[in-house]
This record gives sequence, structure tokens and C-alpha cells, in this order.
Amino acid sequence: SAFTTGKSIRSNAMKDDFTWNPQTQGAISSISMAIDHRFVSSSQGSARHGVEMILFQNGNFYHRGFGYAETNTSWETLDSLVENGAPFSENDFYLMIPGTGNDETSHPDFSDAGHVIYFGFIAGAHISGVNVHDYDNYVLTINAVPAPCASILLASGLAGLLGIRRKKNR
Repeated sequence: SAFTTGKSIRSNAMKDDFTWNPQTQGAISSISMAIDHRFVSSSQGSARHGVEMILFQNGNFYHRGFGYAETNTSWETLDSLVENGAPFSENDFYLMIPGTGNDETSHPDFSDAGHVIYFGFIAGAHISGVNVHDYDNYVLTINAVPAPCASILLASGLAGLLGIRRKKNR
């Protein structure tokens, strides 16, 4: 879909199958994204697009810019790890407030208490006219917070049982 605000033309893509439920799938430690891009045409000459990852959680949109889709007519890959040097944490995303900008103090909740998160991307240019860019091969990588190792749980459980047994023997 596409929307226009002033001279900013932006299109977004969100799919229901790009979701994560921290309550059932576990907390998120970080996220990265890659997407293939190529410039097709522009009524204003060449125009590069800014690309942002967007999240929708609990009725709010959050975003994080990570690169520019240049005016190359050959396919190129935009990768948040390459553009930013590290995956994104929840504090890298800002609440989008339509018509006013961002609330940089509000972030999505990646904890195991957080609501379902829908993922997508936004691409846009600050020019007027028609600009056509193709996007393909959207890859989202979610790095979950590691669950405690089974052997650690087993060891702590055995230690607890031994402690209870010693208490009973006294």
C-alpha cells in the first residue's frame, strides 16, 4: 500500500505471517532484516528511497531506518547488519506518531510479557511524482533470548533436592 504526506511518498508492506508472540515463542534479544531492491523508474529522474523496518504491536507502529535503496537498476541487497553493524534491540525502534513525528521514549516490548509483534518494512522518498522501486526476498531474522540450558536446570534441581534431603535428615 502507499500513502502520501506532503512531498513524502511512502509505501509499506506488512504480512500476517511475519509475526512473533513473545508470550509463547519467547523474548526477543535482537532483530535484523535484509531485502533485495532495484530502481525501475521515476517521473522526476532518479530517486533513492529510504528503507525502514516497521513493527506493529498493541495498536502502535514502531520504526527504525536502516538504509537507502539507491537508483541502481540491477538488484542489490539492503542488509540492516551491513548498514548498521549490529542487529537492532527494542530500544532502537521508535513509536510513530502520524502527523507529528516520533516518540523516541516509547519502544516495543520484546520481553516475554510483550504482545504479538507484526513485522514489515516501509520505503519512501521525499519528492513528488511517481517513483517505482521493486522489493523482493524480505528476510527477517529474530534472535530469541536463549532459554536456560537443560543441564543447568537439571543441576539446580538436583542441588535443591539434595538441600531438602539434608534438611529432613537433621
